[in-house]
Amino acid sequence: MFVAGEMVADLDLVARRIGQPAPGIAREFLVSNYHTAGPGVPKALVQLVDPIARLRIDIFPDTNDAIADAHSAAVGATSLATIGKASPRNPVDHKHWRDAAALAVINCCILPALTPHFAPAVMSTDVGLSCPRCELSRTPDFPLTPKPEIFPILDYV
Repeated sequence: MFVAGEMVADLDLVARRIGQPAPGIAREFLVSNYHTAGPGVPKALVQLVDPIARLRIDIFPDTNDAIADAHSAAVGATSLATIGKASPRNPVDHKHWRDAAALAVINCCILPALTPHFAPAVMSTDVGLSCPRCELSRTPDFPLTPKPEIFPILDYV
């Protein structure tokens, strides 16, 4: 997804529950990681890649019942809150600044003057790595896409 010349790196979603994925989801998205909670896997996760938008989509379970307590918020408020709390001792990934800037354009607003403190992005480029949690959760109904297919899309795995 491109907005004002910047690419939104990923989209984080929270679901009431993560059960068996809907049939056919692996035909629409590449499956980067799939974790089912159980022995050796403390938390479920579904990580998809949209090869057209070059976007990673992380789906986490709502383990704290946050959806029930959720309230409306302006789009971008979370990114702004994240970069607003950044400091030399608590730097943030540069993607939060890019996301806030892109969302500000969409919402026709101006970002406040902040001194951003960024941490160096640490993204794996080792396409030979295997995720042990994915291995424990492996199912033929939700096949993992080989990392060499994901790397050219996201530039990391």
